[in-house]
Amino acid sequence: MAASRDKSLDSEEKLEAYFKFHKIAVKPFEPKPSFDVLSGYLKEDQVKSTPICVIVRDGKKEILTGGPDIVGALKGLAAKGP
Repeated sequence: MAASRDKSLDSEEKLEAYFKFHKIAVKPFEPKPSFDVLSGYLKEDQVKSTPICVIVRDGKKEILTGGPDIVGALKGLAAKGP
């Protein structure tokens, strides 16, 4: 977000200096392991488009597409609780 507002933040060093100046704590991390896990989920559930919601409950998996179906399912989950 900072880089999109300030075009002079065009390098890692400048962005780090910006964060430090504004006292924003940053902890660099390697995103590839997370992307690999998420990519595996997408393949396993054969996700080809959005919106989609995969709900796993009591060992059963339910895959929903489309806003109204997803919202309804999430409201149902919220009503049932953990």
